[in-house]
Amino acid sequence: DFASVEEARRALSEAKGKNFKGSRVEIRVNARPRHRPGDGGRAIDPNVATHGLEVLGLPDGTREDDVRSFFTGHKVDNVIMRRAQAYAYFFSAGDAKSALEQARGRQVLGEEVEVRMNLNPKQALREDPKVASRDSHCLWMRDLPEGMTERDVEHFFEGFRVDTVVLDQDIAFVHFFSKEDASRALAEKGGGEIGGRAANIRVDPCPRCTHSLDIQGLPRRARESDIRNHFDKYRVDKVMISEDQR
Repeated sequence: DFASVEEARRALSEAKGKNFKGSRVEIRVNARPRHRPGDGGRAIDPNVATHGLEVLGLPDGTREDDVRSFFTGHKVDNVIMRRAQAYAYFFSAGDAKSALEQARGRQVLGEEVEVRMNLNPKQALREDPKVASRDSHCLWMRDLPEGMTERDVEHFFEGFRVDTVVLDQDIAFVHFFSKEDASRALAEKGGGEIGGRAANIRVDPCPRCTHSLDIQGLPRRARESDIRNHFDKYRVDKVMISEDQR
């Protein structure tokens, strides 16, 4: 996991085609940075950094401005209010981690609140109509036919400036070079067919979740320090090694 999605993308671009301790490895964007490959979708570490925090136990009358004031000094991107709780989204995993450390034991409107990492930061965003309708440079497609490849998705959006496609089982995250490209692609391709199935396309309001890279084909002797050295020019936040990646 990197400190920001920008560093992850730059690291991915420069790492393509390079060897790792003499072995050829595959490096790709990890669309689910909270999870380790092969874990069945279970969260493996409650302290894994994401860019979202949950604030629980808010007193009645708490407003968005109160939550933003609570996190003064940190770069808050968006706040979603729910009854007695709020979801705060920061511009990087590092901002969220720092905000969490400084929030312990503090109060909102005179009452102590619980603050914890939000391990599923996209869920609240997709449920919020205000956020889900805002512009984004990323679209997500779900219920894709079996056997779909990144090239199939790129071909579906032919004529639009697609930057990156990330496949995660039957879901694709499609990153465009601009919000305008994504908006035009949604308007013109929504309701179309891909692989003989209706294309289920929505705006992805939270594309910065992909601040993580997945490395496949590691030699068995590879250690965490080796991977950190491989990315020594970037701010690596966390490294997890699974036998599935060797």
